[in-house]
Amino acid sequence: MNQINRTIKAIIESRVGGIHTALPAKIESYNAKTMYATVILLNKKKLEESEIEIPPIVEVPVAHFNACKFIIRPPYAKGDIVQVVFNERALDKLLITGKSEEVKLTRKFSYDDAVVVKGLKIEQEDDLPDEELDSLYIANLEHNNKIIMRKNGDIRIVNEAIDNPAIYSEIIIKEETDDIEINRINSGIDVGIKIQSDGIMTINDNTNGAELKFDFTNENGKGAGSIIFTLAEKLLLNSGDTEGIPKGHSLETWLNNHIHPGDSGGNTGIPTSSSPPPSEKVFVE
Repeated sequence: MNQINRTIKAIIESRVGGIHTALPAKIESYNAKTMYATVILLNKKKLEESEIEIPPIVEVPVAHFNACKFIIRPPYAKGDIVQVVFNERALDKLLITGKSEEVKLTRKFSYDDAVVVKGLKIEQEDDLPDEELDSLYIANLEHNNKIIMRKNGDIRIVNEAIDNPAIYSEIIIKEETDDIEINRINSGIDVGIKIQSDGIMTINDNTNGAELKFDFTNENGKGAGSIIFTLAEKLLLNSGDTEGIPKGHSLETWLNNHIHPGDSGGNTGIPTSSSPPPSEKVFVE
């Protein structure tokens, strides 16, 4: 009786042992054009009294986002850990045309019909970034490049310095206001460009408090198409300039009313002709 039980148990284990559902594996090679990989399963199988490695599985389809003509292709590399599932029926004909086919091969849940479905994080790897935890987060962790889609609809694109996350460039698209912000933060430097939905664009030196505004809205009655400077220190039209520009109305008043000592004593009268009027387009403080 014991022999019969052992025989039945061996038959059942043999049958069940050939049914595979899902296992973690390691990418051995990957073709990003054909979306096929060679993988090595991380588990071993028992052969008599020994545990041996399972031979690599070749030409494994790699699942990816593929809808109509839109794709998102994962850049797998050798050594990446992935999850592999094993299909119920043989894939030999099913993935050739994408049409319904009769599967004549009888194997089920076989290693030969594996598909890579996603990447896996192993415990020995570093934790993922502890930021934007409630956002869709796409990143190149090697170079600190990120695309972040927030719950409020904002989209943030960031490029951080590898050795110092406090140094970064970013683009933010605001959902609520439709504003677009471009910022560069560096040691002692904080500059940004903001394009508002109402047509106003500003370039800001946040470190020194300077601003250049392009106003297309006639805001504050300054006129549509105005360009407005807010100066922190100086506006230099040439890097070597050292002389300031006189104020328009003040200079006009002085020119129209100034006098000189006369040649025979006394003073001359004011000029008999007026000076040119100040510009109506360029204004200074």
